Amino acid sequence: MLGFKDRKRKVYSFFVELKRPNKLSKYQTEDNFCKILKHLKHSVGHQARLGIENPVSLGLHYERFLCTLVRMTLVEEGVYLPVTISKFRLPESNVDMMNLPRAVECLSFVLEEAKSLKKKYKVRTAVKKFTKPSFITKLVKIKIN
Repeated sequence: MLGFKDRKRKVYSFFVELKRPNKLSKYQTEDNFCKILKHLKHSVGHQARLGIENPVSLGLHYERFLCTLVRMTLVEEGVYLPVTISKFRLPESNVDMMNLPRAVECLSFVLEEAKSLKKKYKVRTAVKKFTKPSFITKLVKIKIN
């Protein structure tokens, strides 16, 4: 998680989900991409409750050297929009070094978004009309006999 702390408030805007190859968790009911989208939704909702205009959160899903950079925004009241910004591969061997500039470009984009969030936090206002967070949703496991 990447963010900042102001007094007692912690505001996070970037999340990373790492997964080792061929590993599954028997305790996790959803896949890792769904898990990171839940983190992003919670972060955008928290920013909206704080009164940040145009709340945005970024996430990086990493699985077997393949990375996906996702950006989530709040479009309407309770309508969250995840958009895949970029997919790139991290270098696995010397041949893959040509993929490195794209990874650096994506991570510099993340850094710029994190800096802009801190600026937006300093000029935040009361909750606006279409920046209200959605209801709290929980995953419930149902057994069918």
